[in-house]
Amino acid sequence: MNDDSNGCPVDDSTRQWINARTGWLMREFGRDWLCSRSIVLLTRSDFPEPFTNDEASARVVFERLCEFVDFPTDKIQLQFWNIAPRASDGAVHFVSHEVVDDRIRIDLNAALLHEPVGLTAALASELARIRLDARHGMSNEDDDDEMLAELFTVMLGLGVLTSNGAIFESTRDDGGWTRWEMRQRSQMTLPTYGYALALFAHLRGDIQCAWQRHLRLDVRTAFRRSVKFLNDFPPSSLDGLWPTTARPTTSLRTEDDVAADQTDSADQRRSQASQEQSVPLCRYCGEALFADDQRDICIECRKSIEENELEMESDEANAYATTRRAEAFAKIGCLTVAIVFIAILVWAVIRDSS
Repeated sequence: MNDDSNGCPVDDSTRQWINARTGWLMREFGRDWLCSRSIVLLTRSDFPEPFTNDEASARVVFERLCEFVDFPTDKIQLQFWNIAPRASDGAVHFVSHEVVDDRIRIDLNAALLHEPVGLTAALASELARIRLDARHGMSNEDDDDEMLAELFTVMLGLGVLTSNGAIFESTRDDGGWTRWEMRQRSQMTLPTYGYALALFAHLRGDIQCAWQRHLRLDVRTAFRRSVKFLNDFPPSSLDGLWPTTARPTTSLRTEDDVAADQTDSADQRRSQASQEQSVPLCRYCGEALFADDQRDICIECRKSIEENELEMESDEANAYATTRRAEAFAKIGCLTVAIVFIAILVWAVIRDSS
């Protein structure tokens, strides 16, 4: 369970895993280099070009991300595919990469062209995997490559992007009914992202953390709890913690699984957790549910959904207003040109007649 006694939003095993892997990443890539990374946000300052839901815009975003992680764009290419994603194990896979003719090719599902948040998160995670693969072959004895790559995005300054894209949410009208959908797109849970981001800020000495307002509500809540926890119980040292037998909570691995015997198979752990679990948990943050919680979602996650919906409505309204202003300026410009042209014609006629 989450360690509510000391205020940390993640269980002990997850915290130990994050600390150990963070220590390894700092030794492997250099603490100074990692802690000097800029925090990348999905804003005009970091992505100045307007996103138009097409391949050209996606390539611009991709090139910007390559710049942020110091990856040469001449050694990598991006291509798109239109096959609908299949979720055989509960996860949805939208991106992959392979080496073709001495170049790295990233294959991206074109469905993400309509989701800027999901697009940037998927590309950021894949670039982290590629950097890790180039460094140590993405192979370690604890077999946690996928989560290690996601943790690496936090250390690269891309954690705001990947945590905000960890969950896909959508609502749509369907014959008078409002249909709601939510899918997990990350191995790391939202509380895990919150703690990892707080640890990164702690290591950087980032006290203000002005960027936290860009986090989705549930991650931001876990982040603030983690900041307080780290202030009260700072890690003495992250050195010497690799390797570790600690196993983190994941989207497909509940916290009861973490506490189970490490020698059990994943299926056995899930079965045991299902049988022993008496308190229902939120389907994707792992918090205990109360009687008034609906849809298997806790209050904080529902608040996050509502907040994100309001933000999307605000973004749509701002985009609409921007479009209308651009149209108005275009009309004014055309009218001005027409008036000037007519004035020139009138002046020419008067001059010729005189």
